[in-house]
Amino acid sequence: VRADVRAAFAHLGDASARHRVPVTVVLLPNYEQVSRGARLAVQAAVAEDARAAGLDVCDVCDAFRAWPDKPALFIPDKHFSDVGNRLLLAELIAHLKRTDPGATDLPDPAGVRP
Repeated sequence: VRADVRAAFAHLGDASARHRVPVTVVLLPNYEQVSRGARLAVQAAVAEDARAAGLDVCDVCDAFRAWPDKPALFIPDKHFSDVGNRLLLAELIAHLKRTDPGATDLPDPAGVRP
């Protein structure tokens, strides 16, 4: 499976460079990783492979793990809730602003943060 991910990222990295379109891979934690501290091994491997292919990586795992009300981040089926999605959006906007200071058309992350 990892070889397939690496190959897919290599193709995506090539297309990104060829067409001058930046690509950001967003690393998402799951319920067990946020609420129970499960390892982030998959995210670490994906980040390594994405960066090796020249892709940008936005890792929101620490922000989710640091959130004080972890149950509020999820709905009963363990998908992100409105609060979780707003946290994700705020972290992604902050990341894009850090990586592209010229991205002045993006909203203030504090304005979307839950």
